[in-house]
Amino acid sequence: MSLPVLIVGGGIGGLCASLALGQHGIPTIVFERNRFEDRSGAGIQLSPNATRLLFQIGLQDDLMANSMSVTDVLTRDWKSGRAIARLPLGEIVENRCGFPYVQILRSTLVRILLQGVQNNPNIQLLQEDEVVELCDSGGQVTISSPSGQYCGVLVVGADGMRSTVRRLMGTNYNPPYSGWVAWRTILNREDEVQSVGKETTVWCGPKGHIVHYPIDDIGNLNCVFITRSRAELRDSWGQQGSVSELRQYFARWHKDVGKLIDAIDQHKLYRWGLFRHNQIPGGWTKGRGTLLGDACHCILPFLAQGAALAIEDAFALAQCVTSDTQNPMRAIVKYEAVRRARARKIQKYSELVGMAYHMPKPWSWLRDLGSRIALERLSRTIYNYDALESTRSS
Repeated sequence: MSLPVLIVGGGIGGLCASLALGQHGIPTIVFERNRFEDRSGAGIQLSPNATRLLFQIGLQDDLMANSMSVTDVLTRDWKSGRAIARLPLGEIVENRCGFPYVQILRSTLVRILLQGVQNNPNIQLLQEDEVVELCDSGGQVTISSPSGQYCGVLVVGADGMRSTVRRLMGTNYNPPYSGWVAWRTILNREDEVQSVGKETTVWCGPKGHIVHYPIDDIGNLNCVFITRSRAELRDSWGQQGSVSELRQYFARWHKDVGKLIDAIDQHKLYRWGLFRHNQIPGGWTKGRGTLLGDACHCILPFLAQGAALAIEDAFALAQCVTSDTQNPMRAIVKYEAVRRARARKIQKYSELVGMAYHMPKPWSWLRDLGSRIALERLSRTIYNYDALESTRSS
């Protein structure tokens, strides 16, 4: 290709798309409205369907050196604290998938991706450069930003739920609020972390749930609290949360949850509204433009697949484009057709997992009895998925 692929959004999905295309010699320009960094202060889970792709572009050593591999997942009852089930997630995914399930800081993952990008001469990065105009005509697409005009063979919107590219493509659409709110923080005080354990733990309750897991080998623990809220919060990750308000939500929960909340630094607690959409009016693709990640299928976080889905999109897109360089418009039409069913499937699974977490008794007893079977099924249908192979065979 004589012209580059223009990628708007320098987060996980955008950087992965540039790396996957750059690996095949296709030039890209990545536009990021902020700096190429993650300031959320949040952890992230990467299941084997994501790590297999990151390993294929040479990031295995850096990823494994800066993350924690999951061993067991412990589920606990919200009120009694009773251990409901201990599931050998690490063993199951190793036997079935052959790639690890890891937990890492988002900022660390972005740094690792950025290092890979900076080592590839086919990739140009433009930071603090927000796209303001898009023109698709004359066999190319042109985007305008404060730094100038740039021509490309395609434009990819990897710019999140409030996608500018989606709007410039002519789709004015705002995803609906789900009624759920996520609170996130990192605990790094050894004594408080010890009180709840250093394993991946899910607290299941009737009106919310809690997930906490280690993200490194020095005791840092990522904590996510999910609650209901009638008031619609913005999706911005920078909204300050209130420890006292969080404590009220979980006042009747087990004492270990109280200890967890007591250990939170007020200045490091954030919250944001959770949104979801299944189908964008008009689809993901128009002319020489297409979307990936939250820009086309934002997802509730109950299955921890949001980042993995964006990574899959990035590699599937690159596979389609590199397989049909003579007709890139046909390539992105195929990309959407391949990815649409997968995205809907994961969205559905995520909502089902959320329902399972919040089941009241006696239904929760059935959930607990079937948890091992459910995890085996997830390993077969979600974690063992190979986005590249699925794209090639479509």
